[in-house]
Amino acid sequence: MSIPEMLHPELFNPKNTFGIMQMLENYLFFDSLNAISIIEHVYFYSQLKPDWPELLKDKAGKLYSIIILDNSTGIDPARIVDFDYQQLLSGFENPLELRKFDFNEYPVFGFLFTETNTRNEIELQRILTSDLKEFITTRG
Repeated sequence: MSIPEMLHPELFNPKNTFGIMQMLENYLFFDSLNAISIIEHVYFYSQLKPDWPELLKDKAGKLYSIIILDNSTGIDPARIVDFDYQQLLSGFENPLELRKFDFNEYPVFGFLFTETNTRNEIELQRILTSDLKEFITTRG
């Protein structure tokens, strides 16, 4: 079975918790634009070994994060008109990818994958302690 055959579209359905976990696993390591896609179950199934020295070269002093932007605002989602993703991204030195969710349908605004220099951990502390209210617009 090839890698594309193993990546069924249902794995990426946000209503499918297993699918979300598979999506997260697919983004463990990043290059400058996209994930390198180390998919553990594919490597296990195919008895492959990742080339860790190659994957991790030039990664010293960097932190890679998956930030789940759950609706921790305490505001009823029916009152939320917009989430300012551009403002969110401006707070990070190197956002790698943003996966937006329909916050009217799901209790999250999205997933953000970032690369942060270890000397700039404050950007991670800031988002970890944020209730995300600064990014939303509400009606009335």
